[in-house]
Order: sequence, then C-alpha cells, then structure tokens
Amino acid sequence: MTSEGNDGKVWGSTDALSLHAGPDSNAYSPRESLARMEAGDAAINGVKDVIRVTWLDTRAGSALPPEALAGDQASVVDRVQAAGAIVAGKTVTAEFAVAAPGPTRNPRCLDRTPGGSSSGSAAAVAAGMVPLALGTQTVGSVIRPAAYCGVVGFRPTWGVIPLDGVLTNARSLDTVGLFTVDARSAEIAAAALCQWTPAAPPDRLPVLGVPDDDYLDAADDDARLLFQQQIHRL
Repeated sequence: MTSEGNDGKVWGSTDALSLHAGPDSNAYSPRESLARMEAGDAAINGVKDVIRVTWLDTRAGSALPPEALAGDQASVVDRVQAAGAIVAGKTVTAEFAVAAPGPTRNPRCLDRTPGGSSSGSAAAVAAGMVPLALGTQTVGSVIRPAAYCGVVGFRPTWGVIPLDGVLTNARSLDTVGLFTVDARSAEIAAAALCQWTPAAPPDRLPVLGVPDDDYLDAADDDARLLFQQQIHRL
C-alpha cells in the first residue's frame, strides 16, 4: 500500500513494516553499505519518526498534522549525514514513542510483535531495507525491538548523542540509539554518531554480567531456556 504525503513524497507501507520513503536510495548490502560509511562514502539509514529530518514530516506515530511537530533537524541526523549516510526515510514508531503501536510486524515472524517503541527501525534493519536505523529509548525502546527482531541494538551512554530535534518523553532518560545487522556495523555507526574513536580490540574476552535473581522470574520457561542457551554459547 502506498500513499502520498502533504509534501508530495510517496511513502510505502506494508503489514510487515512501514517506511516513509525519502528521495535517495542505495543498492548495497547492509554490511557493504556500513563499510562504505566507514570509508566516508554513502550508506543509507532510516530515522524513527520522533527525530526531525528537514525534508520529511514528523508525526511521532500520531494523527497530528506535521506542522504541530515541526522544528529544526536533529543534530544526530546532521552527524549521520556528515558521516556520508543518506536518510532513506522515516520509520514507524509507537504513538509518541509510548503506546498505540503502528502497523509494523516482525519480519522474522509476521504474527509476532516487533517490539517497541522503535518498531519500524528494528524491523527495517531485520528486513534488509536499511543497514542502519535510528531509534530512541526511555526504558527499553531500542534494546527490546532489537532483541525481538534479531538485530543489534545499541543504546549509548545518556547524553553522548544530543537530543535537540528529538521529541522526548523524559529528557533525563531519553537516549538516541541505533540498529544494525551485526556488532561490527554497530561499531562503525557508533563511531560516527557518538563521535568517538573505537578502542583497540581487547587482548582477552570481556567479562559479562548475568542476572540470576527475581528479575528472571517474570520470564516464562521457554524464555529462560533460550536465555540459558545464549549464555552457554557465549
């Protein structure tokens, strides 16, 4: 299903996911595209529809007219573009990044939720539409949909990526994060968006903390089994 927005740009929607499409596109595979970004060439990315982009309407998953939510482009989008990436379009978000999920489904299994609130960003990466997508997180809106859709979700330290141009819920908690197909791609994208230099690989394996208390009691037996299997693989 496609329709035309107020600005004349055509955007596409499927039951699986939606992406308000921009004018630029790229035919590279996800890994090739992020590698080109590392080299200073173009990659493509999707932007959650609570992050302003100059030439795309921002609706925050709501029925409000875009004029009510208009404003200057977010600094994180400036950083993406400065790194050589091309904004392919806006990705679906739960309404105001809280509740009332959009039409996006999980590309891995269409009868399951993609998680939220950054549902469209995680699903777009999982479906191979874009190699990189931006999301936001107040509580779990990056890491949850990343886990549900089987992609890498990275939520950096609060404040590393500026929040100007982002419609926030709680400025003391909200953080811009990103979605990629693998950890190496996340490292490339994070270096550009967080404006840091990746550290040299450690000479030993990292130490991981694993919860083992009442926190896991809320999960059902199947989820706990899968969790233990992942720990075993690590």
